[in-house]
Amino acid sequence: MTQSKIKIVIQATSHPERFDRMLELIKGIVHDDQIDYVYCPNQKVLAEQIVDADIAVCFSISPDVFSKAQKLSWLHFGSDGIDHTWFYGLQVTDVLITHAENITTIPVAESVFGLLLYLNKQYSMVQKFRQTREWMQWQIAANIRILHGQTLGIIGTGQIGLQIAKLAKAFGMRTLGLKRQITEKDQHLANFDQIFPKSRLHQLLAVSDSVVLAIPATDETNGMFGSLEFKAMKPSAYLINVARGSIVNEAALIHALESKQIAGAAIDVYDTEPLPPGSPLFKIPNLYMTPHTAGNYPAYVDAATVDFAQKLKGYLLGQPLTGIIDKSRGY
Repeated sequence: MTQSKIKIVIQATSHPERFDRMLELIKGIVHDDQIDYVYCPNQKVLAEQIVDADIAVCFSISPDVFSKAQKLSWLHFGSDGIDHTWFYGLQVTDVLITHAENITTIPVAESVFGLLLYLNKQYSMVQKFRQTREWMQWQIAANIRILHGQTLGIIGTGQIGLQIAKLAKAFGMRTLGLKRQITEKDQHLANFDQIFPKSRLHQLLAVSDSVVLAIPATDETNGMFGSLEFKAMKPSAYLINVARGSIVNEAALIHALESKQIAGAAIDVYDTEPLPPGSPLFKIPNLYMTPHTAGNYPAYVDAATVDFAQKLKGYLLGQPLTGIIDKSRGY
């Protein structure tokens, strides 16, 4: 009796040549001729092809498209975070849901230190020197801070938070972490000097020279950083957000910066993306902004493809999948 082939639908790119590259990478890891890989250039084609698919790979999916799947056993997202595509149907489905793991961990952590250095080394003033050609050595020097010896508060101790802490130790910083729930072993997390439970957030903020947000966006974390949190921070402190824009109350951020409640901020993520040209954020001088690039790099899709291929190989061998989404939390 002939074994039926496994149908895998992939909607990760609108460019056929990139799909060819993805197949090349997948087949270099998974050697199985009983798999049909189906290219879906858009959600319309995905809706047609997902009906009898066994596995689906995408960066996002709509409730309507997902509802058409009749025999799907595994849905894989090619991104670390899936808050942009999370909905009730995914919470209650029996379909196994996974996400890409660690493909943005190092680039995001590196970006955090690029932002920390920008703020602490007063590179905004350095840019002004180039524009005005006015020699500003001592004005700039008077405001420069050394990272060594500073306390860095890291909100979130997942893979990105751990990598940030590792780099912080290379700079000689004291590291404090905030975790949703902590156990005894969490007090010995690598490269963290102390771990705080969520209930002690304000205590962490009060002693941190800079605070980095590195947590997923969920119903629990959305809006968690508002006016009370800014009041708890040092007036000399910086905030860096490489998590999600929805975690920070934008109006509270603007007030904190304009009133000098905190010294400054650097943000890579926004409530609305793309950020509208008329956003008031563009007018704030002590705010450094990047357009959601902290985790991006040219080989991102290749890395996401290899991650999926390795998962697929294990899946076909009957091994437990990694990167499984906890549906009760959405990450």
